[in-house]
Amino acid sequence: MAIAAGEFFAGCDQSVESNCLADEKPGGPRRLEAFAIDRTEVTVEAYRDCVDAGDCSPSSSEAGCNASQAGRDRHPINCVDWDQAVAYCAWRGARLPSEWEWERAARGPDGRLNPWGNEPADCTRAVIDEGSGNACGKGDTTVEVGSRPAGASAEGALDLIGNVWEWTASSRPGRLARIVRGGGYYGTPDQARASFLLRFKPDGQGAYVGFRCAR
Repeated sequence: MAIAAGEFFAGCDQSVESNCLADEKPGGPRRLEAFAIDRTEVTVEAYRDCVDAGDCSPSSSEAGCNASQAGRDRHPINCVDWDQAVAYCAWRGARLPSEWEWERAARGPDGRLNPWGNEPADCTRAVIDEGSGNACGKGDTTVEVGSRPAGASAEGALDLIGNVWEWTASSRPGRLARIVRGGGYYGTPDQARASFLLRFKPDGQGAYVGFRCAR
C-alpha cells in the first residue's frame, strides 16, 4: 500500500486518550517521506518460499508456531526473530518499516486512533480478546490474514491491529531493544490501538510475533 509523504500525529493524543503509557508520550506531529507497506502480515506460505530458496532460516517449531501446523498457510508467519524478519524482507527487496512508518500506516493522514477510525477495537475489526477469549474466542491461535476487512486502514492495509505483534526496524536502548507494534490475538482493547508499543528481545521467537515488510 502506497503512503504519501507528509505529516501525521504520532504517539499519545492526550486530548482523547487517558490510558497512554510512557513510551507513547509525548505525542505530536511527525513528518515522513513517502513509502509503501504490505497490505497484510507476511504469511506462512510466503515465508516458506524464502526458506525453500535458501535465503531464510525456518521458524521455530514450538507449540503455537504456525509453520509447523497443517492448514495454516494463510496465517501470519510467527515464531521468527528480528533477524529472520529482516532477512525475509531483504529477500523480497524490501525492509522492515520503522515504528513511525508503521504508526503512520495505522493512523492514516488524519491521526485517527486506530486504522478504521476513533472507535475502540473489537472483534468485528481486529483479532484480539474483547472478553470472549484469545483470538475472539478461537483460543491461543492466530487466524488467516485479512479476515477483518472492517479494520482496514485509510489506505487499505489489514490486520495492523491484532492477530500478531509486528517487528519494526526501530530500537530503544537496553535488552528489550526492538519495538513491536499492533497487538496480538491475546491483546485487550486497551492495548489494541495504533500508538501502543512493546519492547521485545531481538532474538525472541514468540508465537504472538510476526511482521510485514515496507519499501
